[in-house]
Amino acid sequence: MSGIDGLTADVRKLVNEFLAEEAVKVKAKDLRLDVRAGSTFWVTSDAIIVPKYADNTLQYYGGFEYVDKPFRTEIGDYVFYLSEDSRVSDHLEYYADSVEDKDFDEAIEKLLVKDQITPYPHAGSNRTGDLQGLTYKDICDILGFKPNCNDDPDKVKYSWGFTYKDKHFGVWDYKGGHKYKEWSTYGDHNLLREIFGHNYVTKTK
Repeated sequence: MSGIDGLTADVRKLVNEFLAEEAVKVKAKDLRLDVRAGSTFWVTSDAIIVPKYADNTLQYYGGFEYVDKPFRTEIGDYVFYLSEDSRVSDHLEYYADSVEDKDFDEAIEKLLVKDQITPYPHAGSNRTGDLQGLTYKDICDILGFKPNCNDDPDKVKYSWGFTYKDKHFGVWDYKGGHKYKEWSTYGDHNLLREIFGHNYVTKTK
């Protein structure tokens, strides 16, 4: 691999890791965009991100052709539209407001759940389910504490053990799963769904 090819591959890897760890995947309606503007976007607090192959559609149906050039940048296989442009910031503000309203009742429920969660020194003996779409920080916020279990350092970086409603549970990443917001879990399916909501899925076959 030549120097330029290697650099390009490194940039693509860094962007993919950034999207997995720092951005939220959303749909057009979440940003108050015409559904024809695209099927998948990523947002951060200061940018809307779209794959290059979908950029023309976003420009035509979403009006992003009018975003000032200094606030549009291409990195790897993606285009970043920055919130310094008023058009971009309007869509980001709409998303932030809608999430805030929708999450208010959920936030109260999560506080009630957190009060019943107690750290436990073991994560569990085997994987029985999965979490998807949650960052390390998300899990710390939901459980109310940082990783508290020692695990195989060659395979696991973060590991939590806890009890909830007198039952034992565990959450851990496996071989870098945290980079992709994927986690392994141990414990009762119904109660894990109470804790993590739609981010919890039962073990795939």
